Amino acid sequence: MKVLKALEKLEAHSTYKKWRENNPDDYLVNFFLFIHDPSLKEEWQIGYYSKEKDEITTFNVGKKVVLNPSSEVFKKEKIIEELDKKQIMIDYDVALKQAYEYQQKNHSQDRPMKIIIILQVLNNTTLYNITFVTQTFKTLNVKVSSKKAEIISTDIRSIMDLAQKNK
Repeated sequence: MKVLKALEKLEAHSTYKKWRENNPDDYLVNFFLFIHDPSLKEEWQIGYYSKEKDEITTFNVGKKVVLNPSSEVFKKEKIIEELDKKQIMIDYDVALKQAYEYQQKNHSQDRPMKIIIILQVLNNTTLYNITFVTQTFKTLNVKVSSKKAEIISTDIRSIMDLAQKNK
C-alpha cells in the first residue's frame, strides 16, 4: 500500500476519527514498514506524537485499521519533528529502489534478509530511513530524500559491533 493511500485510509476510518477527537494536538511523525517477506502484503504503522504526554500513538494500517496503545518515545532530540505530508513527493517503492541500487552497486556481498523503512523528519529533512539487515550480520542504512529520490547518506555497520557498543 502506498504511503499516502495508507494515511488516507487511516484518516477516513472511524477508529482514527474517534481517537482524533480526544487527541486534537497530536501530530503525524512517522510511517514504519517492516518487510521480512516481500511476497506478503505490507502493513504500515503510522505514528502520532503527543508533546504534552511525550508519547507516541501508532495505528496499524493494512487490511484493517488497529489503534495500538500509546508508548514512551525513544528519542535523541527534545521534540520529534512533525511530518508534513506535502513533503512526500515520492513513494516508498521509489526510495527503496534507490536504496537497493546503492546496495547492489556498493555492498552486493551483503544480501538483505529484512528491510525496515521509516518515513520521518530528521534535521528538518523529510526522508525515508531504510535499513537492510543482511545475511552477513550487518546493517546497511540508506537515507533517501522524500522529495527527489536522492540518497542523502549511507552507513554500514556490523551487528556484532553494535552489540559490543551496547554492553
